[in-house]
Amino acid sequence: MPVITFANPKGGSGKSTACLLASLELARRQNTVSIIETDPLRWIGRWADLQPTSCQNVSVGSVLNPDKLPETIQNEIGSNDFVLIDTEGSKNIAVAHAITMADLVVIPIQPSALDSEAAAEALNLLRAQEVAARRRIPFVLVFNRISAAIETRSGRAIRQEITSHGISLLKVGLVERAAFRELFAYGGDLADLPCDEVNGVKKAVDNATKYTEAVISMISEETINAT
Repeated sequence: MPVITFANPKGGSGKSTACLLASLELARRQNTVSIIETDPLRWIGRWADLQPTSCQNVSVGSVLNPDKLPETIQNEIGSNDFVLIDTEGSKNIAVAHAITMADLVVIPIQPSALDSEAAAEALNLLRAQEVAARRRIPFVLVFNRISAAIETRSGRAIRQEITSHGISLLKVGLVERAAFRELFAYGGDLADLPCDEVNGVKKAVDNATKYTEAVISMISEETINAT
């Protein structure tokens, strides 16, 4: 079953949000999803601690010992439709393992020069793991916390730089939405959030759905190309 790793050496890039949103949408489609956290901050673990009863198809486990990660991933592959790995904001051994075992690496970045540099570091780590694994590791960048109204000048410049180098950029980015932030406070699924307390829930659900569909299409393309 597919393993999707969310990686970026910069903290606060949106890895946990991107990972959780994809997991919830996959579960909504009747898939069983295992989320493995290697981040000691446990953002998704805190979401799971709220006991989201509407998300029974999503399990969350924390693996802080990098030596245990490959075996844990392999075990979860055997009992789930999807395995998603939320990594720490660093370039440690656990991140390297998570990248090596991935069918797709998703690199969330904000459209800023600082995040662009961090993404370059993530790509350097990925390429090093490709050499070690002696195989190509599929990856895609995804813009996070973008404006719903208009693309900024810096965002447009970074997008052009990424595409000019032939680097894959997901066609659907994640918009800056209050619902995405509040998900970690309320628990449960996006659709469970109270519309009278959280703005833009329906738009957030639509964005998360299209984003996850774009991620799934990347895996499908890689499967086709590998055959």
